[in-house]
Order: sequence, then C-alpha cells, then structure tokens
Amino acid sequence: MIRIRLLGGLSVHRDDQRTPASSATQPRRLAILATIAHAGDRGVSRDRLHSLLWPDADEETARRGLTQALYALRTGLDEEHLFHGVQELRLNRDVATCDVLEYAEAIEEGELERAAGLYRGPLLDGFRVPGVPDFDRRVEEQRDELTRKQESLIERLAVRATKHGEHERAADWWRQRAAMDPWSARVAESYMRALVAAGDPPGAIRHARVHEQLVSQEFGTEASAGILALAEQIRVEMETPATPSAPVPIAAPDSAPVVAAAVVPSIVSASPPADEKPAAPLTMPVVPPATTAIATTTAPRSRFALFATTGAVSIALAAAALWWVRGATSSRLDDTDLGTLRASAPQRIAADAPFELDPAISTDGRHVAYVAGDEGAMRLHVRQRDGGQALPIAESVAGDQRRPQWSPDGTSIVFQSGGGIWIVPALGGSARAVLEPTTDAAIPTSPVWSPDGSELAWVTRDTIFRMPTRGGTRQIIGSIPDAHALAWSPDGAWIAAASGNVAFESGARADHSRAGFGIGNLAPSAIVLLRVTSADGTTSGTVRTVIAPTTLNASPAWIDRQSLVFVSNRGGTRDVFGVHINVDGSLRDTVERITAGLDVHSVSASADGRQLAYAVFRQSANIWSLPLSPGTTASLDAAVRVTHGTQVVEGLDVSLDGRWLAYDADADGQQDIFRLPLTNGAAAVRNAERIVASSVDDFHPSWSPDGRWIAFYTFNGNVRRAAFVPATGGTTRLLHPTGPNIEEHSPVWSADGGSLFYFRSERAQTNLYRADRVVDTLWSPEVRVTSAGGLGASFSADGRQMAYFSGPGTVLLTDSTLSEARAKRILSSAASRGTSPIATSGRITPDGTGLVVKGYDAVGSGFWWYPLRSGTVGAPQLLLRFDDQRRSSPRPEFTTDGRHLYFALSEREADVWALQLERR
Repeated sequence: MIRIRLLGGLSVHRDDQRTPASSATQPRRLAILATIAHAGDRGVSRDRLHSLLWPDADEETARRGLTQALYALRTGLDEEHLFHGVQELRLNRDVATCDVLEYAEAIEEGELERAAGLYRGPLLDGFRVPGVPDFDRRVEEQRDELTRKQESLIERLAVRATKHGEHERAADWWRQRAAMDPWSARVAESYMRALVAAGDPPGAIRHARVHEQLVSQEFGTEASAGILALAEQIRVEMETPATPSAPVPIAAPDSAPVVAAAVVPSIVSASPPADEKPAAPLTMPVVPPATTAIATTTAPRSRFALFATTGAVSIALAAAALWWVRGATSSRLDDTDLGTLRASAPQRIAADAPFELDPAISTDGRHVAYVAGDEGAMRLHVRQRDGGQALPIAESVAGDQRRPQWSPDGTSIVFQSGGGIWIVPALGGSARAVLEPTTDAAIPTSPVWSPDGSELAWVTRDTIFRMPTRGGTRQIIGSIPDAHALAWSPDGAWIAAASGNVAFESGARADHSRAGFGIGNLAPSAIVLLRVTSADGTTSGTVRTVIAPTTLNASPAWIDRQSLVFVSNRGGTRDVFGVHINVDGSLRDTVERITAGLDVHSVSASADGRQLAYAVFRQSANIWSLPLSPGTTASLDAAVRVTHGTQVVEGLDVSLDGRWLAYDADADGQQDIFRLPLTNGAAAVRNAERIVASSVDDFHPSWSPDGRWIAFYTFNGNVRRAAFVPATGGTTRLLHPTGPNIEEHSPVWSADGGSLFYFRSERAQTNLYRADRVVDTLWSPEVRVTSAGGLGASFSADGRQMAYFSGPGTVLLTDSTLSEARAKRILSSAASRGTSPIATSGRITPDGTGLVVKGYDAVGSGFWWYPLRSGTVGAPQLLLRFDDQRRSSPRPEFTTDGRHLYFALSEREADVWALQLERR
C-alpha cells in the first residue's frame, strides 16, 4: 500500500519500505499526486490540472506535460494502477491511501478522536511548487479550511469530555485548542475553566498570565477584561476555604471575548507535558474588532491585528471606540447626484461552507456579517473584510438564522431565526429576543434598524411594523404586498423593500417557509418605497414603486439618503444596479448597471456608500426519475438522470401514458417550455424539443389527459396568465385573452380535460379558480372553487378525487363534486408534532390508489406515500429521503404517472464577496 501524507507536510512511502524513484518526487509531479489524492472520490479533471500546474503553457504543452508526469508517478511509485479514470482522475484506494481522506472519513463515521490524531499539522506545510502561484493559492485556501475543521473538532471533543465528566481529558483538549489559537480570549477562558474543573486552579492562573503576556507582546494592550476578572475570581476562591471538596464551578459570562491574530507560531500552556512536542506553526484567524473598544498595532511581520475587549474597559478606550464608529458614519457620499458608479477591487470574503448568504457589511466597511451552512441549519457569522476566520456569534439561537443587519453604532446585529427576531452583540454573546419566536404562519421577517438605532422595523405578512429596540408598543407603518429585504433610508424618510417573489430569497412565502435560503425563484418583483415620515406633506404609509416588476428585482440597499443599489436580472444575469431617488420617492433618472455577470443574490452597503458586500448565488437543476414503489424506501443513488445541461428546471409534468415529459428550463437564458420522449422512466433521446419560446418567461407545463395540449403560465403585463399550446408546438393562446389582466397561476387540467384549475393570491392566501372549455380554444369565464385557501390541484384519472392545498402543510381531499364544504383534511401543519410530514406539494396517482407528498419532517425532506382506500387515508410511508447534501430538491414541483416519480435535483453554491464603489 502506498501512503500519502499531506497533513503537516508532504511525504510518500510504501508499506514494503521501497523508496520511490526520484522521477516521482519532483515538485510538480508531487503536486499532481497531492491534488488527485486530496480530491478523493470527486476526482480532478485533466483540464483542471492543466490550468493549475501549467497556467502559462499552451494546450499541447500542458497535455504532454501531464501525461509524462502521470507516467512518472506510476513508474516511480511502481504502481501501474495508481489512478482511476481517463479524463477525471481519482486515486485508486485499493493501492494507495491519503491521510486527508482518512481524516474526513473518521469524522463522518463519528471517530472524532482518531480524526484528531490524524491531523499532524497544516495541509502541505512547507511544500511549494516554484513558479506556480495558482497552486499555492489553492493550497492556502484548503489549508485554512482544514485548520478551521480541526479547531472545531477539538472543541467538540472538549465539550463532549466535559459532558461526560472527564474534566482532565477536557482540559487536555482545550490545551491543544489554545496551542492552535493562543490569543483567543474565548479559548483561553474555556481552557481556564476546564483546568478549574479538573482540579488545577493554579494552572488556570498560570495560563491567564501566559495569555496576558502574549497579548501584551503581540498587540501592545491588556488582555480582555473577562480573562482578568476570571483569573482574579479563581485566585480569590483559592484563598477562600470552601466546604465542598470538589472544585467550585465558575459561571460563564453572558458573552465571551475574542482575540484575533494572523500567522504566528503556536504555543502550549505554561507547563506542557514533558513528552509533548510543540505544535507546528498554524495559520491563525483574524476576527472582527470589538464593539466596545478597539486597539490596533502593526506586528513585526507587517500584518494587521485586532484585539477585542468586552466587559469593563477604560473610559479612554471606550471614548476612542465611540469616536471611531461616529467617524465612520459621518463620511457619506455627497447627496447631489448619483453620477456614474464604478465597481472595483472585488474580493471573496467567505467560501468555507457550501452556502454563504445575506452579507451585511458593517458601518465602517471593515467587517461582514453573513449566514452560512446547509439549508435548515444556517448560522450567523462575522468575518473581517480583509480576511481571517469566521466567528459564529449566535450559536445558542435555534432555527435558520437569516437577514443580519448591523446597528448604526456597529455594536449589535439584528437577525431573524426560528420565527422570531433577535439582537446579539457583534462579537457574540447572549442573544436577546426582540420578538419571541412563534410557530404561527404570521412570523416576523426582514428586520432593519432605524438610522439612529432606536427602533426596528420588520414585515409580518404584508404589513410593515416599527417598535423601539428595547421593546414597547409596535406601530404599523404601512403595507407592501409580499414585502421582504427591508432597508431604512439614512434620513429616516423611507423604507425600501422588494415586493413580490419572496421565494427568490427565502423559499416559498417568507411567512410560510420553514426557513432555508430560498430557491432562486425567477418570478418578477418590484423595488418599492414606503413613506415613514411626512416632512414634505406626503402621508406616512405612502408606497412608491421605484422599479416596476418587469424582471426580478431584490435586495435594495441605500448608499446615501437619496441613492439605492439593488439586485436585478434586467440585464440577463443577476447584477447590481443603482438609481437616484427624488425627495417625493420617485425615480430621478435612468437605472444604471454597476456590475456585469456576477449572479448576485443580495447586496449591502457600508455607511459611507463606498463598499458593498454581496452574495454570489449559482444553481443548476435537472430532472431525475425514480421507480414509484410504495412500501419501500429508495435511495437517491437509484435515481436516473433524465435531463442534462447547465440549466434551471422549475415546473414539470409527465403525460398520462408516461411517454412524454414536459418541463420549463432556462437553457438559453430565459424560461421556455420543452418536451422530451420517455422510455420506462428514462429519456429516449438526449435533446429535448422546445415547444414554447416566447419573448417572456414561461413556466409550469401541464399535460392534458388526451396528450394533445400543454397548459402553462406566461407573463402578460407583469402578471401570470394561463395559456395553452398544442403538445407538438404551434400557436400559444391565453386562456382568457380578452378578460381582465389578473393572475392565473400554474394551470392544471381536470381529469376529463374539460377544465383548467389555477390559483391566485388574495388577501394573504391563495384560492383555486376553474375555467371550463367551450370548444378547443374557447373557455368560459372563471368560477371560484375555494374561499378558505387553495392551490396545487391534483386529480385521479377517473375524476373521482381531487387533492389541493389550503395552507402551509394542509392538504384537503374532496370527491367528484369538488365541493369545498365536503373536502376532507388529511394533512396539516399540526403534523410538525411528529405524526406525519409537513407537505409542500402533492399529487394523486392516476389510478387513485395513493397520494404522493413532497415535504419534510424532523429528519429532513423527502417523498411520502399515503394509501387511499374507500375514502380513507392510510398512514404515510417514506418513499425517498433527500439525504445527499450535494443534491438537494428545494422546489415543491414534481410529477408522477403512477409508475415513476420525476423531480428536479439542484446543485447550488453561494459565496460572499465585497467590492469598492467609486464615482467616475
């Protein structure tokens, strides 16, 4: 077996002790081996290796160089089958292993102590390839990621040991953690408490003294007040006789101070075990400055370091911090003219987790708050704009944490999570619930500070409220339909918001979503202003539309009191645009494009309007199929890919005979309708046929029962309108071409093909409507079907049953009379107590024997089967669990012909960036 060691350096050796030939140990060839080994099962393409290690060579030279290098590695290591693959190269784990892969597998299998032991130091420590800077930069990113993972792992082990009463073991883990981050006040304090619990208070005081000396030498300032106070408390308790023989536990403060640093040698505690070797140098994190006091210094190695203090601080330091905050907020762009804005110096801030979203840049532009993690577990972090480690600051608050916003003085951050709104100190600590979490559908979202920080505003359903930050009477400012992403203007006169398409940002409607970061929905939305004050005579609560909902428009942010930037796809890709606003809230001049081709998801601005933080969100979604087999739970590995390409599929429907699939996709830049022949659940051909290609986006196709027609919705005057087209393509017709321009969302056919059912949003709920066919292309005026909520109709082939949704998680089943009064509730949001999943969509199978539901439970999302027999509904049976984080299925749409399930799987990523905003 060949053993490749990447942690703590780079070495390759064989179990049989044979020495690799020198031809295999040249730096570039070792870099190839390390890159392939580190990639594991993902593999690395030849093209990627070409660009990484031969960046300046022509294609033929790079190709030849890689071929020779791979040959030299195989022969030099005497292993012909060292790699799998031709274009995608992977390490053959039957003949070679790598410590990075073993480390990841140990963590995944829950063997945390084995994983911690495998980490011998930074990734490829000291290894470089001369003349190949891209490789060095890539290794640096991976090195930082692994370092952070190891730090988190050791803390998990320390916490676990404490819970099990293994205090000496916990102290040892905290000692190792302190060696990796010797200036972190949070880590130092945790180590001190662990030493006290282990019966070594003198050791805790010694470590406080060492920590204090290090901080003084490195930063020229005192240790945090929390560390000094804790050391004094331990000293006093040592001198005071105590009745209990066990160490007296010391209560943790509400918030822990944090120390930041850059690249430094690691240390151990004041008296490390004699048999322990000092750890290798580690890349240390840089975290945000304190919100109460800030001291800076230039270290001997020419780097910038920050030291945070919390608790009691000197009056001079507090005054200096207040001056610093005020100085940052007083230097705004002048308000005379927007001028022409130019973006420059883009810089990636965060790319550690699969998803980082909702960036909020601090008032001074030095730090960025954002959320990171997987959907269902988004956590709030703060990071210094110029680099360093992300600091989680609200770990005790349950739920998906979203929409952070800095207070004007930079000391606090407000965010939403778990159905409530919270305020947390900017460097972490005890979060305070401003609005207590609720499980009601009317949850508060999108909190924002007033310019002076004395009030908060938020939206519940379509109503914008305001309330003092310390609590008190809430007041209604006004109403904006489907409002989200609030932004209060610097002069306090207006609140800007996005109106419509909440699903782009938050998934479903914001007040119905169980959280998550949204599904990147492509529907139109507007940028509007809500009047807060009425100094010019306009009425408070007046709404002005700044950007009409002809395209997606989202995430407004003020760069001065009369200038806005926002995200829009009006130019094709999602980018940042700017506008200037008149005093009365009208648009002064034309919209200006600031960036191009970024795929921006949200944007925020510093107080002076000169720096922007933004999230880049990219996704692709294709259709997969799976045999429908009630009674068994399938693995996602059994799914078959049906469509291909870089595109986003939203709506899909299979014909009743299972021979055709219709879907919408943006393969050519806008959403068109396609059809694809099927054979036993798989695509009969690779290339689909486009049957609708209009000048606007078209969505959600639905097959007529006889297979002759496809209904869908298109946009007409910014309104969703039901339309239909022959299944083979041809003339598209609106369902009601001469009627009022009102919403007809997602039309579906009745079982006999004689009616189309669609839904419309009305007074914070949706209701079903029906239009009946008079002749092939002529339809009757609409008839209202529900009044208590309804969408997503689905029919059995014989027309005897219809299922529809009346609210979040609520499915109703009715008979052939389609009577709302006779509908039977079969699923509801009360199922969150664990009796059944909460449904987000559902379809009756054509034979009427079952209802397939897509939804989620306490474990995660998936598909469930409900048997339907003689008017009764059986218990849910899990069909499929979406348990692969690389392939999620966030949208509710799916379809089934009773033999196969068809659904879209998404590949998504989101990172946080920042840039400078300048006037030309």
